Amino acid sequence: MIPSLLRFLWSIVAWFLGPILRLMNPKHNLPFAHPSRPPPDPNLFPRYMQNKQGIWLRWTEWSPRAAPTAVVFIVSGRGEHAGRYDSLAYTLTAEGYQVFSMDHQGQGGSEGDRSYVERFQDYVDDTQAFVKRIMTLRYGLSQLPKFLIGHSMGGLISVHLALRDQTFWNGIILSAPALEADPKVATPFMKAAASLLSDFLPKLGFEKLGVETLSTNRAVVEFAQQDPLFPGERLKARWGFEMLKNMDEVWEKVNQVKFPYVLVHSADDAICSINGSRKFHSLNQSSDKKLVEYSGMFHELFTEVNRHKVFGEVLEFIARRAK
Repeated sequence: MIPSLLRFLWSIVAWFLGPILRLMNPKHNLPFAHPSRPPPDPNLFPRYMQNKQGIWLRWTEWSPRAAPTAVVFIVSGRGEHAGRYDSLAYTLTAEGYQVFSMDHQGQGGSEGDRSYVERFQDYVDDTQAFVKRIMTLRYGLSQLPKFLIGHSMGGLISVHLALRDQTFWNGIILSAPALEADPKVATPFMKAAASLLSDFLPKLGFEKLGVETLSTNRAVVEFAQQDPLFPGERLKARWGFEMLKNMDEVWEKVNQVKFPYVLVHSADDAICSINGSRKFHSLNQSSDKKLVEYSGMFHELFTEVNRHKVFGEVLEFIARRAK
């Protein structure tokens, strides 16, 4: 009843203020971004790709010393960038795997409004286009086993991407995926409010995510506080609504999930609750799946003091499927 009343009252306000609010909140603060824009000099900036919106996205790669035996794509979380995955990437390359990662639009070294996205599926489209680009440019890699590692928001992106073609990937690794919002926050009233704000004040900042509970590794927290590429901006209304919407879509499609995966998550994670991972693991139809729960760790399992335990699970999962 309350959400319906809220929508009705807002529709009256929006009828008067809608045009003004839309002028105050353009889709992008990047008037120069358009698909026909010439690329940066490839000799100076070789690791950029342009997405369908005309935004240039920066990507990174890590190579093994010998010919690779598999290729791994790392999908980072909200506000992150590829450089925060060096330790994981170097561990993978030591095993003979070629590793790639791309900074999402509005994050890291990529263009775009900070902490903002028009549609969550833009993240998925960008990641899919990046994978396709690498497979086209490096044809030899397309013949190798392919794996996807998604952390936090990147885990949500990875689930949506894997569902588009479940035969493409040899395996999916999900680290503390953002699959379910806190039910105390994502009430029907809050979802209705988020929908309205997304429509009329999409760039309204409503919350900052702290870094204190990223990892029990104090050095990681201190680095995140000083990292110039780690955002200090408030989360935007459109981003929040799109996250909630696409979390809900996972549960609408969960019975379609058949891809092989290993899911690692800490029971002490205060950012993405392990309950979503447990629910996902119990409801999907995959015949090749594993949920590994940890205690005494926080959200970023790949940066924890005991991260080598997590790395071991990832390496074992890949090794058994990269033969």
